[in-house]
Amino acid sequence: MSRSSAAWFFYTVSYFIGTSNALSDVGSFKILPDSQTILYLVWVQPQGWSLFKKTLDGNDITPLPFTKLNDWVVSPDGKMIAYSVTTNKGQKIRVSGLDENKPTMEFDFGNYNEMVWTKNGKGLLYSGNYKGHNEVILQLLDGGEAKPVTNFNRDGFIWGFDVSPDGKKIIARHAKQYVDIMFIKLNLNN
Repeated sequence: MSRSSAAWFFYTVSYFIGTSNALSDVGSFKILPDSQTILYLVWVQPQGWSLFKKTLDGNDITPLPFTKLNDWVVSPDGKMIAYSVTTNKGQKIRVSGLDENKPTMEFDFGNYNEMVWTKNGKGLLYSGNYKGHNEVILQLLDGGEAKPVTNFNRDGFIWGFDVSPDGKKIIARHAKQYVDIMFIKLNLNN
């Protein structure tokens, strides 16, 4: 194929919506369930990573009352946020309404690797240390002890996971001697 006949673009934008208009670096971002609102982190001095909200079709940038965020996930209904903070007692996960930083719950996940909401919004799944080995763990929001939903028996490490759209299965990238993908049926009723 000659250069004159080659296509030099990778995609076509049929409708450009806009940018975040951030004054600094943009970090992680999420589209809310309404498909019209985005949340994104912006590096702000001296607070660090701070959360902002913007509608896709407007210039209405709203700072949210969350700063010094390391990791954060929005609930499936888009009304709550779970986020990690470092306290004088170590790393904690707090759950709060999205528009106000008034934590309704706080959990000690220890050193975790990844966090997602359950599809029904009643709990958080995370990969981390459970009694000395790496597992995917369920923490229900109504309290109680966190419980593993996997049982790898001290072998290996979870390098990521995802939950099926119906919330009944997870897929985990697990490494022992070799890296493999495992499909696991969830039973969130026990």
